[in-house]
Amino acid sequence: MSDARVRSAEQSPEVDIPWSNRGLMVPIFNVAAPLIFSPQTHFEGGEEGKQAWREHTESDAPTMILMTHFEEADAVMMAPIAQQNPALHPIRYETIVTAKEGLRQLKIGVPVVGGLPGWIVRNGGTSPVERPYDNLTETPEEKAARQDKNLHTRQVGVAVMEAGGNKLIFAEGGTKKRTKLPNGEFKVEKRERDELLPFQRGFAEIIKQCSPETQEKLRIMLMGSRYPEKQPPEPGASKVSKLLKGLGRIASPTVHISLPLTPIEGSVEQMVAQAQGIMAKDYEQVIALDDARYPTA
Repeated sequence: MSDARVRSAEQSPEVDIPWSNRGLMVPIFNVAAPLIFSPQTHFEGGEEGKQAWREHTESDAPTMILMTHFEEADAVMMAPIAQQNPALHPIRYETIVTAKEGLRQLKIGVPVVGGLPGWIVRNGGTSPVERPYDNLTETPEEKAARQDKNLHTRQVGVAVMEAGGNKLIFAEGGTKKRTKLPNGEFKVEKRERDELLPFQRGFAEIIKQCSPETQEKLRIMLMGSRYPEKQPPEPGASKVSKLLKGLGRIASPTVHISLPLTPIEGSVEQMVAQAQGIMAKDYEQVIALDDARYPTA
């Protein structure tokens, strides 16, 4: 993306794009994250798939990245994936990630620096989204504020696409499965290891609001990831030991990236169905690749 195009997008009176290529975010996301995480990435079509994405990412055309969301670590996994694959290098600096507000306010129980994780997420090229089940007792005023914030996030997404940037969205809407009950509450159910959740409409609404010229150039990247199964902690294990074991489990997921997908001409519902159907087929490849990587006795 040219500097002129970035400046033009940032100076838009409607929205300000929180690009991730500013200040400390470059070393934090593009150096620190790849040191911690080492995903094993596979491209559909092998070298041909890599070349297809290289040509697209180097063309200043926008990319809508839809990633499965089994772990919170997915929020930073794009950085090492792009760092380790030259075909995706441009995505390191020109990407906006949709992140739930809770993750943007994340704190850990460490004095002085406890709020650092949330600060990193807030300042690392993220655009907030608030879900209705995050606050089940919201007032009408809080509901209106939530809807306004989500509308602004959608407008940022459109601006990113129009500027030739990249937007990473977790289309499943979260890591947990939630069912809305008749009384308005949400039932949280256990999500099975390889269970894909229904895609939400947000990504398709962003694409449909883009100009015809942008829609013609835009490509969708479907990215599926699989992590080792969680194991119960050993009796008497310390907090540090549990933390290191948990980090080791999520450090190297198996990842599969689809070929560049052209959005279909149709309704939002049809676009969602297209992406979800292809993701379901692609995820079968993720399972096969991961099972080959970790064969059972």
